[in-house]
Amino acid sequence: TICDKIPPPLQGFYELAVCRNEMAITGAEVETLESKTIIIGKDPMCSLPLNNYFTSDELARKCSRRQLEVFWHEKRICVKNIGTNSVVVTASPPYKLRKDQWGYWSENTMVELPCGLSIQLRKKKS
Repeated sequence: TICDKIPPPLQGFYELAVCRNEMAITGAEVETLESKTIIIGKDPMCSLPLNNYFTSDELARKCSRRQLEVFWHEKRICVKNIGTNSVVVTASPPYKLRKDQWGYWSENTMVELPCGLSIQLRKKKS
């Protein structure tokens, strides 16, 4: 991992939401389960496919077919950049994940993708 700060363990249920201009897109979310790895990218076979959310072909080309891998580790959610272009985790302070780098993902933090979209980790509404 490249982040120095290990967040506290998460409690409850969480989901990942696709956002544009920091606003969640209705219907573009997936629940995070401790037993499941989530793949995010423009491949329609991804757990969270992004194809319907790009605003232009140019931006779509900046996203990899498989851009992010999200998984649980020791009661924390982690994000790994498996795409070609870097992503930015908007933690405090923000940090960049290059290909094959990973870090912890804190609640309400965004991962900014190279295609103009971001993914937010948020507590699932009951």
